[in-house]
Amino acid sequence: WQDSRGSGNSEGSFTALQDETRGGEDLLQWLADQPWCSGKFGTYGRSYLGITQWSLAAGKVDGRLLAMVPSYTSADQYAAAFHHEGGLFALNIATAWSFNMAMMLAARPSARENGSPPDVRPLQQAAAQGISYYRRLPLNDRPELRAAAPWYATWFDHPDRDAYWREISPAEHYDSMTTASLNIGGWFDIFINQTLASYMALRARGASEAARSGQRLLIGPWSHGVLTGVFPEMHF
Repeated sequence: WQDSRGSGNSEGSFTALQDETRGGEDLLQWLADQPWCSGKFGTYGRSYLGITQWSLAAGKVDGRLLAMVPSYTSADQYAAAFHHEGGLFALNIATAWSFNMAMMLAARPSARENGSPPDVRPLQQAAAQGISYYRRLPLNDRPELRAAAPWYATWFDHPDRDAYWREISPAEHYDSMTTASLNIGGWFDIFINQTLASYMALRARGASEAARSGQRLLIGPWSHGVLTGVFPEMHF
């Protein structure tokens, strides 16, 4: 299990989507140098932990990342559902996710080591406003999120697929990927289009025969948070 840089028990500071390739490469190299390690790796994870897998596969893995299971996730940061699915910024998902991440980061043990823990009251007060918080204009006027989740403001600064998004998107590197993968998605998942796109891209453009022929796709009656197939309207 690996915490993203600056989250959990990992040192440094967290910036959403930014450091995942470098963090994954560092871990693989450290593991490969251990006498008990075979130097062959497989990975698994859902949602953001799928993004980290795609980021690693796009990095310098030197053929050591043999298999991965990216689930309910995206390899294209710009087109991901919580950014610009269909060209529209998904304000509700981006805001709620950033709130949750900011609260988690504030609760880290290291955040309390140097005196008083961070003041999360501005975040709590903003979250308590409910739907009215999302309706407030202008949309990027969220000082409490700018302070606690600086990536949130950055997303508003880059509404187009510019160099910022291309630099951090693993989807820009399908042609260099050599990893076989089991792509898991749900018909009601926010990332379903990206799950399909990644599967098809690697089948056609993977850098090795192992990557092209080693793609598998599993889709079921699931959403991003409901993996039972049981919904208010339908029981699959």
